[in-house]
Amino acid sequence: MKKSVYAKCPVCGSMLEVNTDSGSIIRHFKPKEHKEGEDSLSTALKDLRDRETKLDESFSKGKDTEKNKSDRLEKIFNEKKEKAQKEKDIRPGLREIDLD
Repeated sequence: MKKSVYAKCPVCGSMLEVNTDSGSIIRHFKPKEHKEGEDSLSTALKDLRDRETKLDESFSKGKDTEKNKSDRLEKIFNEKKEKAQKEKDIRPGLREIDLD
């Protein structure tokens, strides 16, 4: 099983994922570039708020999709139910044992 640790590069400041068995670098995460005079904390808070907004939008979109799916499946079920009641063919299908 691969085990890895995360370490900060002392040269470039990026985050590295290092395999503990071989010592090789698995992934290299580049640091975010900050504009001159920009506070990193306020940037992080802004990113967090943006992410929260995206998650809320995604959640409400998924919620609407599930609601629509439920309505659509109920509509299909009712159509098939009405069709079965009109045809009134309640005979079960042939089984393999019936063919012998």
